[in-house]
Order: sequence, then structure tokens, then C-alpha cells
Amino acid sequence: MLTGISDSAATSHHLPRVVAIAVALSVISWWLVEPLPIPYLAELRPPLSSVRWFMHDIMIRLHARIHTLAEDAPITIIAIDEPSLRKYGLPIKRECYAKLVRQLSAAGAKVIVIDVLFADETKDDVELADAIKEASQRSSIVLAANVFFGWHEIAKVHLPEHLVIPKENMIGMITAVPTVELPVPSLMLSGGLVGAASLFLDEDGVCRRLPLVIKGGGMVLPSLATAAACGYLGVSLNQLRGVGGNGLWLEKHFVRTQSAPKWFGWENDFVIGIDFVRRTENGTISKPSFKTYSLIQALSGGIPSKDISGHIVLVGAISPSLPDFRPTPLEPAMSGVEIFAHAIATILHQTPVRDASSILHFLLALFVGVVTCILLLRRRPLAGLLWAANVLAACFAIPQLVLLKWHIIFNPLCALISWVSVSILVAIVSAMHAERRAEHLVRMLSLYVAPEVAKQLAKVSGLEEQLRGQKRDVTILFSDIRGFTMLTHSLQPYETVSLLSRYFTVMSEIVFLYGGMVNNMMGDGLMAIFGVMPDKEDHAERAVLAAWHMVEALDELQFEWERVSGRRLTIGIGVNTGEAVVGDIRTPYKGHFTAIGDCVNLAQRLEQLTKEFNCQLLIGEETYERVGWMVIAERVDASVKGFEEPITAYKVIGLSEHGMRFRRSHLANE
Repeated sequence: MLTGISDSAATSHHLPRVVAIAVALSVISWWLVEPLPIPYLAELRPPLSSVRWFMHDIMIRLHARIHTLAEDAPITIIAIDEPSLRKYGLPIKRECYAKLVRQLSAAGAKVIVIDVLFADETKDDVELADAIKEASQRSSIVLAANVFFGWHEIAKVHLPEHLVIPKENMIGMITAVPTVELPVPSLMLSGGLVGAASLFLDEDGVCRRLPLVIKGGGMVLPSLATAAACGYLGVSLNQLRGVGGNGLWLEKHFVRTQSAPKWFGWENDFVIGIDFVRRTENGTISKPSFKTYSLIQALSGGIPSKDISGHIVLVGAISPSLPDFRPTPLEPAMSGVEIFAHAIATILHQTPVRDASSILHFLLALFVGVVTCILLLRRRPLAGLLWAANVLAACFAIPQLVLLKWHIIFNPLCALISWVSVSILVAIVSAMHAERRAEHLVRMLSLYVAPEVAKQLAKVSGLEEQLRGQKRDVTILFSDIRGFTMLTHSLQPYETVSLLSRYFTVMSEIVFLYGGMVNNMMGDGLMAIFGVMPDKEDHAERAVLAAWHMVEALDELQFEWERVSGRRLTIGIGVNTGEAVVGDIRTPYKGHFTAIGDCVNLAQRLEQLTKEFNCQLLIGEETYERVGWMVIAERVDASVKGFEEPITAYKVIGLSEHGMRFRRSHLANE
């Protein structure tokens, strides 16, 4: 049996074990990236959480380039920038804010959010309070409060009911802070809302999400973004109702929320992932994401009314002198007021970014690992690699589409790790299988060809497929010892075996020398095939040279042959070229590599005709057409059993000068 275990059989044998290992690798990939959905273990930080965040931010950046903000988004930013600070000084007097509030309200601003903490009393508070009271008749005013995770010595203030969310309306865990720094009472009681303006960072120091509510001093306060959204929607705080991990209702406006993982350090069941977006103007991406004007422009009336009327106008610092910048997935340093603008847009558009559950990530990693394993094992290497590459591409494309349509993030990291680890596993298994298969092929081919040729053949791509059966143009050689059957009656068994072993060893080495394959040894006969592997267009020339070399090699066998048998050794050789079906013919019990066809039958008949024509080498007509230039031969015609028409053959008498030079050249190159 030449080809041994086929690829499909070997694959079927290894597939269950390799798939089991692939499943284990997928589980490990998931554990490295995602928090475990098991009590107590859920508090553990995944080993590759930092890399997970990196992939998360890449997806958000890609998403922001696709999911752009409309040009008419109702959010405008008034920036306290460096020119404003140079003109109005630091700190900016509250009379400037009073003037700004009046102008924005008069211009039709629906909500005015001032992301500036007015914690200390000044002489201008009365003017600002009056401006807020006047503006609150037409606009909703939102002032900023600051929260501290550590204790600070700040006077406790009890807020009126319209500035806090009723505790009974919120079911779930809310981040509790020891201290809340509020605006001065005169400003709070002027008719506006108060929102917590502190930004919460993930473990790697990046701002990606925001709690909609915060608990401080025994009170439940809205975030600055929540208060702004309530003002825009005309919803009072007592109309807010929330179920932790599910969502927050701003009366009829529903915002889906998630719970922050415990290992974040700030537990909260009312968290939204901020949907960071880009703004397009005239088809191009613009920065910042929201229309932004300087405080100077605002106070001088230089802002178009269309960018104020009906808008949420946020006033905040974007100056390095007032360090209020945080890293975000979109930019390494984004101003706090712009982050809140993104959060407000997320609430209004109901597009909070949510992380898919850990279980869904596990199923994704498992699916990718198992499918990749099966594709690589059950398909040809190139096709399997292409399909596996498609799976990898889908690991990135499908999550991006899901994020675009449903704002759910399937982080591809665990699937990527699963894909890479399983691909390496299959590569190792395939390499081990290929090595064992190559060793097997070398052992089996060495029975038919020279060991050096066997090693070369074992490296041929698709060798087993080629050897399983195909039509090929080959040259067949049959040889037979004259009168050996009668001779065996006078010899001892061990003498018969010894003579044949020596004879077949010499003849096989000659076949190997000329690149042929010893196909079979039948009693005292030998069959060889030339031109099977590797492809050689000169297989007819090689076969004839091998045949004549076999005739010449009889001299070195004669001494032992005459000593044992008492007679000279003579052989007959038939060589024919043509098309034959070449392959491994097998049953469940035995397999054999051979050639079948009229070409083979005629080669055997030519070997038998050598007795009739009293010669040692007969070649077929097609063989002669290829090698006539290198042999000295006589034409003969004969009727052959199995062929209706007489055949033409050529009795080879010797090699021509060209033939001898060709043989010397061939032997020198071997």
C-alpha cells in the first residue's frame, strides 16, 4: 500500500480531540478578556482587560466615523478659551455669566448648562441669580455641582425637592460619594436645576461611560447630562424612574442603562456608555464634534441665532489654564464640557453604547474557535486558510455592524485570541501529521524508487491525490528471466531465493538510477513505471536507457548465476509508452500502486515476444518515435494477443553515439 492513511481519514481521526482542545483554548481566551459571570469571581479583573479596552476604543473610533452627528444637532458649546480668559480675566466675573444667560435665553436657548462651579459667594451673585430667575421663565438653567470620593469639609446643604430625585423612584445600586460641593444657595434657589458635573473614569483612566444619577449627602442627584436632558424634554426630576441594569425613564423617554462592573471601583446600576460621534459639515468630518463658539463671540452677539434657538447650550472651559480634560476613546484629551455634550446627545438620541454580556462573548469565542478548527482541518490548506480568514474578518465586521445598528459592543478580542490560538493549534497538528505522513510516504515509496527520490516525492504538494488515480503519459517496462521456472526444479529453495534477491537488487537499483518506480516483482518478472513522479517528459528515454543498462548488468551477475545454476542468465525486456490509468488500487485489506491500460498490456506482450524474435529488448512504436535518435534498432511486425491489428515494434541492438552521450550526461547529473 503506497499512500497510507489519507488526509480525510487522518482528519476524521484527529478531529474530535483537536476540536476538544480548540474548545478549551476558546474558554481560556474568554477568561483572559471577559469578567466571569459568577458571584465573587465577577469582581476579579480580567488579565487582558487593558488590551480589551484598547480594542473597545478602536471600535468606538470606527463607529464615530460612520455614525456621524447631523449638522442640525441641537447642542452648542460656548467655550471659555484662552482669548476669553485674557479678555475677561481669571476667574471670570459672574456678571459676565449673568449677561451671557440673559443673551442666550433671549436668543431662544431651550437649555443653558453652565459647567462652572459657583461654590464661593461673590458680590455679583445677586446679579447672576436675577439673570437665572429671569431666564428660567423661557429656558431651563442647569448649574454644576462637584462630587468628592474623599471627605471634604464643606457645609451640608439640604436641597429642595424639585432639585433631587425621589429615592423611591430609583431601584438599584447608585454610587454614593461622601461629599457634594453645590453652588451657592442664592443661585440654586433661582429656579434652575443642579447636576453632578464630575466625570467617572474607567480603570485605565479613560472616560467612556457616565452614571446618570449619583448619591451624596443622602440625596439622589442627576448628573449634569441627565439634568440637561430633563430640561430639554420638559421633565421634572420627580418624573424620573429607574430600574438598575435595565433603564431610566425620563417620564416617557426611555434610556437603557447597564451596571458598572464591581472591579471598576464605583458600583452603579444606572450607567450609560457614551456614544461618541463626529460631526460632518459639507460631507467632511469636523472637530470638535459640536458647534463651538468662544465666550467672546457669545457676549458680543456673534453667534448665529439658528445655533442657539431651541438648542441646549453648554458653557464650559476648554483652556489649558483651566485643566478640565479627560482621555476618551475619540481623543487623548477632550474637554469635560464636550464629553457632557456627547453624553447629552446619547441620552436624547437613546443610543447608549452597551457591552454585550460575558456569556455572549463566550459563545462568540467558542463559535470562532470551533469553526476555525473545523475549516482548517476539513479543507485543503489554502481553502481552509481563506475560509478561516473570512471568519477572522467577520469577527471584526459583524461586531461593527451590531454596534452601528443596535449600539451593542461585541469586543472582538476574545474571538481574535481564540482564532489565533486555534490556528496555531491546527498548524502544529497539521505539521505533526504532515511529518508522520512524509515519513510514511518515504518508507513506502522507498520500496518502489530510490530513497533519495522517495524523499523528494514526499515533499511534492498533493502527492497523495495524484497517486490515488489519474490518466498519465508513462512508459512501462517489463522484464523476465528466460527459463527460470524450469531451472527452479533443480535448485534448492534457498538458492532460488538468493539468486532472485541478488538479481532484483541489481535491477531495482538500475530502475531507481533512471528515475523509475519498481511497481511489482512477479516471480522472476519485474514491472517498472517511468514518468509517474515527478513529471519527466523524457521518461521514454530513461526507460530505454534503464532497459539497456539492465542488459549490460547481466555480466556482473553471470559468475554467481553459472556457479549455482550451471547456465547463463538471459532476460527479455519489453518497453512501451502511452497513456495509462496510474494510481493506488485498494481494498479494505490490501492496496497496490499500479498502472492499467493497453499501454501496459502491450509492454508485457513485447517482453513475451523477445523469445520469438530471439532478442533481449523490444520497444513499442510510440517509444521508438521518442528514442529513435538514441538507439540502433530493427523494425519487426507481429500479431499480438488482445490486439486486432498487427503491431510494429523495434528490436534494440544497441545505443547510438547520441544515446551513449545522453546516458553519460544523465549519469553525471545523478
